[in-house]
Amino acid sequence: MKKLVLTIAALSLLFVISGCDNPLGMDKKVKVTTALNFESILQESRLVVSDADYNLTIRSMDEFINFQTKYLPHISAMPFTKITDRVDFDTEMLVIVGSKMHPSGSDYIEVKSIYSNGKTITVYAKEVYSSTGTADIGYPVHVVKLKKSDLPVEFAEREIIKKNTDVQDNFPIKFYTLVQGSHDVISEKPFNTVLRTKDELDKFVKTYPTNSYDAAGRAITLKIPAVNFDKEMILVVHEGMQSSGSNKLAVEKVAMMNGVIYVYSVLYIPEIGTDDIGYPVHIVAIPKYDNKVVFEPTRIEKIKSDNNDDNTDPAITNDLMNTKWQLYSWTNSNGETTKFADIQFIKEEPSFIPENYTIEFFSAMNFYGKAGCNEFKGIYKADNGYMGIGNIGQTKVNCFMSSEYITAIVGAYKYRYIDRSTLEIVSNDKNMNVMTFIVSK
Repeated sequence: MKKLVLTIAALSLLFVISGCDNPLGMDKKVKVTTALNFESILQESRLVVSDADYNLTIRSMDEFINFQTKYLPHISAMPFTKITDRVDFDTEMLVIVGSKMHPSGSDYIEVKSIYSNGKTITVYAKEVYSSTGTADIGYPVHVVKLKKSDLPVEFAEREIIKKNTDVQDNFPIKFYTLVQGSHDVISEKPFNTVLRTKDELDKFVKTYPTNSYDAAGRAITLKIPAVNFDKEMILVVHEGMQSSGSNKLAVEKVAMMNGVIYVYSVLYIPEIGTDDIGYPVHIVAIPKYDNKVVFEPTRIEKIKSDNNDDNTDPAITNDLMNTKWQLYSWTNSNGETTKFADIQFIKEEPSFIPENYTIEFFSAMNFYGKAGCNEFKGIYKADNGYMGIGNIGQTKVNCFMSSEYITAIVGAYKYRYIDRSTLEIVSNDKNMNVMTFIVSK
């Protein structure tokens, strides 16, 4: 009898449940949260420049071009194809998390996870500050791709992490540039080397001559910024003699993997290069390790010259075109300002006058300048206060403050007009971090 009663009760319960739209009484607004798969496309600290933190969702090439124009001013090393070649905007979209300036280029930002509840997509990211950071500034960014969706994308508050990179076994190793150019280290054959001591560095400098000469015709010894060999070591990547001095070599990535340090590099070859011989080299410093170092084969990337196939007019947002400037003062990264007029009489050198430290933007893409007894030229991009410098060619005579000025110009990434006769250019160079110019006649 009990079994019959229980059976009838169970059938009755099933009948009630089957006729109810929400038998368990769950809130219909509640959706099951699902983790979304995504793939990392680009994670860097030195290619993107921004005054503020930002989060972006990019669903089309037009949106990507807007991002490229606003946040990627360094035309000498913009890895656009690294992104665009790996995403199909018909079926995929990009999520980008980026940060304002960090005190160290070794800091980074990373997308941790992406979830969807059926109504919105939420992105979770972490911002990591290294406890033993490099001395250069950084602008961390992480670009990932995932399946395209029309759902609105929200970005959760970022997790801030203080991290000691020394305890990891597999991790990227941050580096900073000591020397990069095509005339600084002469070698007909490609080579790579590691310098862990001051003696090794001195031997290296004596072994490899430069392609620079002073006014008397004497070869100038390679000058490498001071390195603390107790904590740092040097990596040298050299691509040998090239048919054009405009070919540029760059270390892309250094990483520790399973106890071995791997070094990745790329050689940028412009479609239209200069007619001088070049010897591309990139010398960088990293934290000191005793681990084995492996230099991976250099990747070749050919850069097409700009043409009129697209409808973009670089002059539209370029307010530097057809202007000429001479240096008035400069401020270092410590905020100390030096006026040209205050020191020009200290140096008994005829070329050390303001009229010989200039820059002229004579077209929408080309510039020319003087640096004391030297001249330099190249291409540039200017867009609403952001700028980038590339394909530098220069003479290399030894004279006061010439190389320092050119180095600061190469590192330029922002500009602004104080008034129509005064221009301010911001560089990633520490000695001439902010340069002030006045109109040159």
